[in-house]
Parts: sequence; C-alpha cells; structure tokens
Amino acid sequence: MGTARSGIGWLIAQMGALAVAWIASIYFARTLSDPQTSLGTFYAFETVVTFLVLLANGGLNEAIVKRVSEGRDPEQFATAGLLLSMLLVITVSAGTLLASQLLINFFNFGGISVLVIVVTIISYQVRDTLGALLASKFQVGRSGAINFANSIGQVAVQVSLVSIGFGAVGLMIGYMAGAVFASLIAVYLVSNRFNIALPAKHHIYSLIRFARYSFLNNFVQKFYDNIDIIIITVLLGTSSTGVYGIGFRFSLLVMVIYSAITRSVTPEISRLDMEGNKGRIRELLNDSIVLGLFFGIPALAGFGVLARPIIVTFYTEEFASAAIIAFGAVATRIPEGLRSTASAVLSGMDRPDITFRGGAILMITNLVLDLILVPTIGIQGAVVASFAGMSLQLLYLMYYLFSILDLSYVDLPGREVLAEVLAALVMAGVVYAVRTRLSGMSAALLAGLVLLGVITYITVIIGVSGGVRRRVFGIARTVIP
Repeated sequence: MGTARSGIGWLIAQMGALAVAWIASIYFARTLSDPQTSLGTFYAFETVVTFLVLLANGGLNEAIVKRVSEGRDPEQFATAGLLLSMLLVITVSAGTLLASQLLINFFNFGGISVLVIVVTIISYQVRDTLGALLASKFQVGRSGAINFANSIGQVAVQVSLVSIGFGAVGLMIGYMAGAVFASLIAVYLVSNRFNIALPAKHHIYSLIRFARYSFLNNFVQKFYDNIDIIIITVLLGTSSTGVYGIGFRFSLLVMVIYSAITRSVTPEISRLDMEGNKGRIRELLNDSIVLGLFFGIPALAGFGVLARPIIVTFYTEEFASAAIIAFGAVATRIPEGLRSTASAVLSGMDRPDITFRGGAILMITNLVLDLILVPTIGIQGAVVASFAGMSLQLLYLMYYLFSILDLSYVDLPGREVLAEVLAALVMAGVVYAVRTRLSGMSAALLAGLVLLGVITYITVIIGVSGGVRRRVFGIARTVIP
C-alpha cells in the first residue's frame, strides 16, 4: 500500500470501530439499570488497564516502527522488539497478580476482575506489538483492521452480557474478549510477513534508547487521556464519570482522523530524515495540518450547533449535561491533533526528547488545573484544563519544530486554514438556520442536518481554496486507482 492509501485504510477501519462502539454506548445508556454508575465504573476499569498496558509496552511500539521502517536490519530489529515485548508483559502481569487484592477491593467484583485485567494486558501486548510491525512495513491499513476486529469482538460480547442482566462486569469481560480476538487476528496477519533473525546487542540497545523517550511520551499522553477520569471519579463519583465519558467520546472521531494522518506520515518522515530531505518533510507537515483541520474545524462548528440535540436524542435527557463536554472535547482535539502532527514529525526525525519535555508541560498544567477547577466548577473544569494544557504543549513543540526545519509562520498554510474556518462558519450558519425552523427533533432529522452540513462545507471549501482542493483531490487520486 502507498502511504496515503494505507492511512485511509486505517482511518476507515477506525471509523468503523467508532461507529460500532457509539451504537453500543447508546444501547448501554438505554438498557443498563444505572447507566451513569455502570458506565463510570467501566471507564475507571479502562483507565486502570490503559496504564498497565502502557507499562507493558514500555514505548516499544514507536521504537519498532522507527527502527524497522529505516530499512537497516529490519528483521533483527523486529525480533528484538518481540523479545523485549515478551519480557515486559510477563513482568507487568506478575506485578498485577501481586497487587490483586488492591484491584479486588477497588472494583468489588472478586478475583474475576484480576483475571480479566491480566488476560487483557497480554492480549493488548500481542495486538499492539504486532500492529507496530505492520505499521513499520507501511501496512497501517492492516493494523487498523486489527483495531476494528477488537471493537467488533468487544461490542458483541458486551451487548450479549448486558442483554441478560450483566452490568459493569459484563462490559469488562467484553473488553477482554475484544482484545483476545484482535490479538489472534494480529498473529494471523503478521505470521507470514516477518522472518525471525537473531538480533545483536546493538539492536536491543537501539530499541531501548528510543523506547525510553517513547515510553515517557506515551505515559504523558495516557496521563492526559485519563487523569480527568481519575480525578472526577475520586472527587465527584462514578456517576459524573459516566456523563464526562459519554461527552468526551464524541470527540474521538476527530482524533482518529489525526491519528490516521500521523500514523501514515511517521514512517515516511523517518525515511526522509535518513535521506536529509527537509524540504519534503516541510511539505508533509503542511499537508498534515491542512488535512487535519479540514475535519477538525467543521466538527467543532457542527457540535456548536448540534451537540445538545444529538446527546438528548440518542442518550436521553439524563445525559444532557454531556453536551457542553462534547463541544469542549472537540475544541480540545484541535490543538491536540496539531500537537500529534508536530510530535510525529519530531519523532520521525529522532527527537522524541523534545516531545517528552512538551509532554511534561501538558501533564503538569492539566493536573494542576484539574485539581483547581474540577472541585470548583465540576466536570466542565476538566475540559478547560485539557484545552489549556494541550495548547501550551503545542506552542512548545512548534517553537522547536520551526528551528529544526528552518520554518517561519509565512511557511505555514495560513490561507488554507482561514478558508476552512470560513467554510465551517458558513456551514454552521446554514445548519442553525434550518434547525431553528424545525418544530421537533429525531434521529432522521439529525442525520439530515449533518448531511446538509457536510455538503455545505465541502462545496464551499472546494470552491474557495485551491490549496485545500489540490490536497483533497491528491489524496483521492492516490486512494482510488
């Protein structure tokens, strides 16, 4: 697959996974006896698993993608990555078993919570490590298929268990089942694409040197992704966690699009950096900014008009307070997506140390503001903290990126971004005008409003911006033979 086509394949798979998860969340919100508490408990479980999986990975995924994609001793680096991955997951699993009593007391589900967590950790380790091997060979689309299989398996089991009366524990077991299913798919996809080759010490040390920064960067990211959930759960309770989680999940589509872009360009930037081709790296940076904001800006404008009717229509009035969270979360994803793009360029150029220092700014800012704002203004404070921290990190990374790539502000695609903003405002105005003339709201009417917005935005942006039009059509020509 080409870089763009592979990225589109990953994006389609992830959007499919999001659609499945979104439909399932609507079902859970309407079926569970106490949806806010049950979903809040499940989100807390996800947070615990996320940090344990992070420890088990140790930053190896990014190190594998970086070293294998460089083309020097790829099989030796791949084998070294597999060996290190096995060592880490065994260590973390053993530590989890030693801490089993803490987990039993936290979740109040007995030993089954420990078993579910350990099996999930091992399964995710297999899935993610083998997915990194696929990405290193520019097979990003196939790694996305693994994630899609994960969502299908997870939701199928969760819906089955919830339908027969299971609550949060059914959601947890389904989460584990999806990970197991995805790991089996990953083994199948990778089994015939790599040969085992005995690595030397320098292969292992090279992975470890890169992985240490990747681990720290990943820790910062996971800390950012989950600290809100932890603080809200501790200070406000699982019911508030459920509302916050529902609202924030509406922003995942924007981040998936940014992830598709960064996953596609990272191996390419790594290769270009080895060739010393900074000019092409600058072009990829600008393309990534324009394409990411092509989706992020209209998503923000659309949620400004439709957030509350979407939440109330699909999740009932009980979750109405999640509307402001959804809007704020989408707003936060814009600097986060730009940060993700900057981090991908820096990591591809072998400068993960810069992204780590920027991550420290994010982590400290977010934590301090969370502790100040959540107790005073509630779950809205967590959104404010996230936006402020992410914006500061973005500014820090762009400062160094400008220096490394010899960039100035005039080199950035300012005209294209301005055109995207104007097109999004026109779209929001059209959708709002139609919405105010509707006497009621339903799922069908919402779908119609969204479709109207999409058509309006694309028509305006393609008509007014040659730069955006060139990039979008270029992607289309690459994807469609």
